Amino acid sequence: SLSGKARAAMDFILPASKTKDDQSLGEFFRRRVGDEVVENLIEPLLSGIYAGDIDKLSLMSTFPQFYQTEQKHRSLILGMKKTRPQGSGQQLTAKKQGQFQTLSTGLQTLVEEIEKQLKLTKVYKGTKVTKL
Repeated sequence: SLSGKARAAMDFILPASKTKDDQSLGEFFRRRVGDEVVENLIEPLLSGIYAGDIDKLSLMSTFPQFYQTEQKHRSLILGMKKTRPQGSGQQLTAKKQGQFQTLSTGLQTLVEEIEKQLKLTKVYKGTKVTKL
């Protein structure tokens, strides 16, 4: 939304945090770019990577470089722009590789192959686990 983008742009003018104490990822990113960016972009990504609640995950244990960037450059966005690797100035023509990898046939094939290898085990699909 327009208001979400405007709030994220506040990162350019907000001062760096004066706190030396650790803080959660959620707290840090909400302060820098606002709730909308956190809820729609940062939280789904980081919760998926770390399988945890970003409001409980430590900034200094996961991404201390974001804190350092904020302290050095004041703005997280400007700091990331200034510290990104500089290329030769030419446009990239090669296909970019993403940071995330998957199987070309999909992750389901991994599950299916594991299931095939469990010869003496019965696999229950579509059932709710009530206890172990």
